[in-house]
Amino acid sequence: MKYDKWQKEILKASGDILANTGRQVGKTTVFSHKIGNYLIENPNTQVIVVSLTEDQAKLIIVMVLDYLEKKCKTNIQKGKNKPTTSRIWLRNNAHVISRPVGNTGDAVRGFTGDVLYIDEASGMPEMMWKAAMPTLMTTAGQIWMSSTPRGKFIDNTNKKNFFFKCWENKEDRWQVFNITSKQAMIDREISGDWTEEKRDKAIKFLKDQEALLTKMEFAQEYLGEFLDDMRQWF
Repeated sequence: MKYDKWQKEILKASGDILANTGRQVGKTTVFSHKIGNYLIENPNTQVIVVSLTEDQAKLIIVMVLDYLEKKCKTNIQKGKNKPTTSRIWLRNNAHVISRPVGNTGDAVRGFTGDVLYIDEASGMPEMMWKAAMPTLMTTAGQIWMSSTPRGKFIDNTNKKNFFFKCWENKEDRWQVFNITSKQAMIDREISGDWTEEKRDKAIKFLKDQEALLTKMEFAQEYLGEFLDDMRQWF
């Protein structure tokens, strides 16, 4: 596939990464490819994928497997370690496992990872972060997270949630990527998969959504803005 400029930058990035985006920009796709590349290049490592629901967790494994089958099918283990809906092993003993964490995050306790990828991170309950972070303690591991803003980010006690605090990046820990749905649709290179017709229909769709939704709803869903103070980063 042809990657967008921001997707290329994420694929090249190392360390802790946070992608705050509008809807349908291709964030899960690029991180599934990044996970695949990491497994190929780093033998004997484990990537832990965290999602809220089992269906989301399975979807990411499917996307990683699809990428690996196209790039290095012979490197995927077979037999007892053949791919499942929750785990993929490569012949270099690198593997990825997905865990649906629900409301508590307990499903990720007891695991050790070299990379922790958190899908739709803004919707994760606070207890999940406490359960998931220790998976990286002994590996000097990396955290990758992506999300569209969901709900309020400052509660009635003026407490900020974890994704919002990471996005603020006050300690300069994160490589932060901010991508709006509109800009992704406009800037995407025309190709066999992304035709001018698809681009024009996507832009019209966004205009229709902007007319139907409230300003706040549109800003959160498609511009990646946070509800509480409507901060703008573009």
